[in-house]
Amino acid sequence: LLRMVLGKILVFPEQISFVLKVEGLKDLAEEMAMSGFFNMAHEENTEIFPEAEQEVLEDGSIKLTVNVDSKRIDGHRHLVILAPGAERLKQTSLLRAIQRSRQWTDMLINGEAGNVTDLAEKLGHKPSYVTRILSLNNLAPDIVESILAGTEPDGLSIEKLTRQPIPEDWNEQRRLYGFPVR
Repeated sequence: LLRMVLGKILVFPEQISFVLKVEGLKDLAEEMAMSGFFNMAHEENTEIFPEAEQEVLEDGSIKLTVNVDSKRIDGHRHLVILAPGAERLKQTSLLRAIQRSRQWTDMLINGEAGNVTDLAEKLGHKPSYVTRILSLNNLAPDIVESILAGTEPDGLSIEKLTRQPIPEDWNEQRRLYGFPVR
């Protein structure tokens, strides 16, 4: 069925284009009509794919192009079709780690735990893990903002941020993690 309708797929860093065969679409419509598909009740939707830019090519085929956000998250490449004005793809594991670092710091400040070892025991984690997550509090504010907005450099991960001590110098952090140096 796909081969009947789909001519080719063109993948670019920020776009994907689908070239549809008109003849295949006609054949598909005929099959759908014969099966009674068009006699069934369907909700009307005039904007089935509003994110797609449509173009009729010289050979009569139809080209649909959509903008995508491509990001490596937790070791996997994700492609998400972006609706106009949509938010970028965010790394929930990074967001969660930053949130934990703030929450755990508050627990230390408020006296809910006397030190990192007590905190780790209370949370059910190893002290080394808690220390690595707490170190995220030392990230430059613009790096944290970028992570919260989903605009961090491709490949940035908790592992990359906690593999070695986070530099105290914010410009060194930017350089190390792939952000523009100010």
